[in-house]
Amino acid sequence: MNTYQTFNLPIQWYVARISFLLHHLQKLPTIHLGTSRNKKVLRVYKSEDKHKYKEVHQSSKHWDQTYQAYIQREKIQSQIDTLSAEMKFHYNTTYEKEHVHWEIIPNQNNKLNNEFYYQIKDNECSYEKSNEYEFDGHNFRSRFEMAVAKSIKDLHLSYKYDAGVHLHTQKDYPDFTLAFPEFNRCVFLEVMGALDQVKYVDKNSNKFKEFSLAGYCIGSDLFIIGANEHTMPNPAEVDQMIIYIVSSLCAKYVRRIS
Repeated sequence: MNTYQTFNLPIQWYVARISFLLHHLQKLPTIHLGTSRNKKVLRVYKSEDKHKYKEVHQSSKHWDQTYQAYIQREKIQSQIDTLSAEMKFHYNTTYEKEHVHWEIIPNQNNKLNNEFYYQIKDNECSYEKSNEYEFDGHNFRSRFEMAVAKSIKDLHLSYKYDAGVHLHTQKDYPDFTLAFPEFNRCVFLEVMGALDQVKYVDKNSNKFKEFSLAGYCIGSDLFIIGANEHTMPNPAEVDQMIIYIVSSLCAKYVRRIS
């Protein structure tokens, strides 16, 4: 049994993320997968009328493209359903009731935007990693990094691991770059596993200087989850640290209007 205290994502984040997903869902055609004469068929609806649709058969040259749109729509709808259920469970309310009370004001000035996130490459760093710590298609350098990755995924966030970033005088590879597309924003997250060791801190001090000289601010653009050399935070503590990051972005980009 998990005896750790649980921490919830902010309600305004649920509103912002669901709004973002709904916006993208509305851009996609309504597509249902069915059968016709015992063969798979995709029905593409052009209006709310359930009797007006175009059928795309597997033999059609449009099948692959239409099927990808169908998969994309199903994936987005699944995310909306999951977040809506969590929101109801944690806050006993619904998106329909809440979204009118919040205004999302996406990032316009910070260079860590959606375009920046899309351009950086996942797992670009060639530093040695361990096959012992494998999760989500990545091999991590430590159990601590893997635990952070699990927490990020459990909290419905997306990340790129060891993506290269050009700083002031050098290229560096933040452990995680977290995406917040609903805010047109991303942030860096460093996992520091021996902050009680002076040599370790000294070794990493130049890295943070490079971030600062490149215009990235610790606590706003760059966050740190730390530990002692022999003591790692438990899963609930890692969750809490990541939720703090989410909450800080909500404070910047979401405003209550009623």
